[in-house]
Amino acid sequence: METTTVPGIERIGWGDVGDAFRRHAWLAVTVFLLTFSAAAAAAFLMTPVYRSVALLVPAKDQQSSGGLSSALGRLGGLAGLAGINLPGGGSAAVQQGTELLKSRGFLDEFIRTRNLLPVLFADDWDSRAARWVVPEDDVPSMDDAVEKFRKDVLKIDTEEGATIRLIVEWTDPKIAASWANDLVATLNGRMRQRALDESKRSLAFLDKQLAETSTLETRQSIYRLIEEQLNTAMLANVREEFVFEVLDPAAPSDLRRPQRPQKGILLLLGLFAGLALASVSVALRTGFGRRSGSA
Repeated sequence: METTTVPGIERIGWGDVGDAFRRHAWLAVTVFLLTFSAAAAAAFLMTPVYRSVALLVPAKDQQSSGGLSSALGRLGGLAGLAGINLPGGGSAAVQQGTELLKSRGFLDEFIRTRNLLPVLFADDWDSRAARWVVPEDDVPSMDDAVEKFRKDVLKIDTEEGATIRLIVEWTDPKIAASWANDLVATLNGRMRQRALDESKRSLAFLDKQLAETSTLETRQSIYRLIEEQLNTAMLANVREEFVFEVLDPAAPSDLRRPQRPQKGILLLLGLFAGLALASVSVALRTGFGRRSGSA
């Protein structure tokens, strides 16, 4: 049987590959070492980032308040005038709290009260001289800090049913855990104060309506709304975990286990990338050598 040879294409065997690597061993070794060294440098020189997670669930009254809200549904007009949002019950408060965590105003206050601007932009800050080391036009603003906090530090995972994972990532595991727990405490405190303020305004309005109303049915309805507001105020005064209960507070991560970089993965990628690039380099070098020789 005759072997058909396609013009312009050479058959290359493993022996040819071995010869190519022996002839250009210096090139293969150089490319491999450079690639692997770059991966190793990234693995060991990158600043490690650690993750702390606080596990939250809606507070019990937030989960069950929908029943009372439904019972008062027929009083929606009067409740609306009093500033009482009945529909949605506790789920609305939980959703409001989740959105508040990511809001600019909340994060601005959190960063400002803790003086975190120099911490978030430590490369631009001289801690000894207590001043910025960048030109005045490049000094980070609060908008920059909020954006960095949203993008690089804070993450909220609400995909697992009613459980909420509040995630904070930072270069210091103790600071990451502290921020995560402080965020939850600050959020509950803000929501408690908001509930107290709203309850106070609503009670003042309802008291006024009660004094002006003589209809028995309307007065009974107002009493029920007053009772609802008194219950809300009582819970806000005595319960620190007003909207979210902490199932598992954030704890500092193990210093040996950063979230990133993953040293083992980077080194493995560097190994395979080095071998691949070394092979490509030898193949290209061999091809160019043959072209030069034939020319």
